[in-house]
Amino acid sequence: MKIKQVLSSIGALVGVYGIASIVLYVLGYPMRLLVWVDQWGLYTGWLIRIALVIAGTVLYIYGRNPE
Repeated sequence: MKIKQVLSSIGALVGVYGIASIVLYVLGYPMRLLVWVDQWGLYTGWLIRIALVIAGTVLYIYGRNPE
């Protein structure tokens, strides 16, 4: 497996995890792994969730094959 394929897979995983975290938080079910981000405040928690989605998207796009 090439490094770009690994980056693409990791990016997809991080992006989906960030989107799932946002959706579940809105529904009132915060993910256990990301509960600590809300201890720093509401805006910081949202900033970290959005950063996960953006970072995952960037990694996914960077790791795709140019074909």
